[in-house]
Amino acid sequence: GYLDALGKPRIAQVKRDAVIAQAEADRDSMIRSAQAQQSGQEAKFLADAKIAEAQRDYQMNVATYQASVNLKKAEADLAYDLQKYKTGQLVKAEEIQVSIVEKQKQIELQQQEILRKQRELEANVQKPADAERYKVETLANARKFQLETEAAGAASASKATPASPKPKPKKPAASPKRPSSKRKAKPPPKPCGKKRSRSSNTIRLRSWK
Repeated sequence: GYLDALGKPRIAQVKRDAVIAQAEADRDSMIRSAQAQQSGQEAKFLADAKIAEAQRDYQMNVATYQASVNLKKAEADLAYDLQKYKTGQLVKAEEIQVSIVEKQKQIELQQQEILRKQRELEANVQKPADAERYKVETLANARKFQLETEAAGAASASKATPASPKPKPKKPAASPKRPSSKRKAKPPPKPCGKKRSRSSNTIRLRSWK
């Protein structure tokens, strides 16, 4: 009993120390666990911040790249529209030039057609009319010359008649009378024939003398 009495306090102390040690161990474990969780959360927060920063940088880079792409696209579209406008203006200028050339060709063709019709009119109407007028004027002049020649011959024959009677010569041909202007003029003979007629009258008058 004595030994048991002496051992109980020690046992109780050992048990107490064991409980205290266990509590301290649990406390330390909880502290370390809390610290570990805090460190984990801090690490997680830091990692999330890094991830968010990386995402932000990525999005900014994407936005910058997209803006650059859009700018280049806008510049390309503007350059394309400008070139298209210039090309359209050149095409319009060429079309206008072609239209001007076509109109000039049409005017030339019309002028050539007018000249052709004028030549055709001259050949079919004016020249025959001029020829007919020339023919009429030539016949009229020939007839006038014939009448003047015959009148001059008759006047010369009357002046050459002698006063004293002489042997009756052959009856000279009577000078033709001037035809009335109302009568239709006959085509005159060739001038050379009338000149021979005048010479024959002169020969007759000389032989009569």
